[in-house]
Amino acid sequence: MFSVYMIETRRYARKGHPLYFRNLAKELDLPVVDLVEENVILTPEIIHKYSEGIDKLNGRSFEGVVVKHANGSFKIINKEYDSKK
Repeated sequence: MFSVYMIETRRYARKGHPLYFRNLAKELDLPVVDLVEENVILTPEIIHKYSEGIDKLNGRSFEGVVVKHANGSFKIINKEYDSKK
């Protein structure tokens, strides 16, 4: 689980909302995606770190990381992932 879409309001529950994915997952005893970093400022260094600066995350190869922000989300792709499958 990594997000909760609220159909009636046509938006995702954001941090601080009672239905934010971490709150709901805990209540329903569901697994959530690993949270790598939280409450950080997005910088070129962070983008470089996850796109080409490291090849393993938590001891495993990773395709990329999803960055959530106030207006949505995007994924930083690990450029080395496909070559190491």
